[in-house]
Amino acid sequence: MTYLPKDDMTTLATVFEYIYAFMNDDVEVVSEYVKKIGGPICDLGCATGRIMKAALDQGIRAYGVEYYPEIIKIAEEKLKPKYGELAQIIQGDYTQIELPKNLGLITSMMNTLTQVLDINDRKRLLKNCHDSLKPGGYMIASFLNVTSLDTDTTQREADSPFGKIYITLTRKSDLEKEILTWFMKLVIGEKETNYEFPTSIIPHDVFCDEVKEAGFEIESLWGDFDKSTYNNKESFLQIYVLKKEIK
Repeated sequence: MTYLPKDDMTTLATVFEYIYAFMNDDVEVVSEYVKKIGGPICDLGCATGRIMKAALDQGIRAYGVEYYPEIIKIAEEKLKPKYGELAQIIQGDYTQIELPKNLGLITSMMNTLTQVLDINDRKRLLKNCHDSLKPGGYMIASFLNVTSLDTDTTQREADSPFGKIYITLTRKSDLEKEILTWFMKLVIGEKETNYEFPTSIIPHDVFCDEVKEAGFEIESLWGDFDKSTYNNKESFLQIYVLKKEIK
């Protein structure tokens, strides 16, 4: 995987939860599957613990895997006082570490899987996820459907205790290498911080082959968290509900 220098993460870690405060549909779906299968759960690229809370609020143990210590510090400050030892965050690269075993649910939201640029790393991660689930367990993976994007630049605002946050996202595609690079500009007051995130473009048919090779069956495929049917040209997201077979 490709990571930003840790010094560059301080600003983003501080405001991360406010930038993505508008996103809650995925949390509701995760909460539904926690009720269905139980726990524990493990969220890959957990950031400040937004997805983990879907389990923790039900009294279910939740693990998170996060690379950046700056983000982990904020997550633990949020989660530990309320949830104690039910909330466990593992620092490391989720393509390299061994995940907790006998999990009921693994989640990989908001382009987490696309941050794995090497296809062999992604295949190894999917196999690790499959083997870490208990029989009948689920993995939910979501990422952008690149073919649905109709503009190279998007802008929006977010409120935070530090003032208004202005976010500009610009993308640049390299279809030959199947790489989509995102350039993010954050402006808070007079401070401007810039980030660059290379991500992989994962075609639907390729991902289907990879998850089946890992041992999963695809139970559902949605185009958004309202569970609408996936359409390759129109759906904003690719959302896969993967199940480990009960033998």
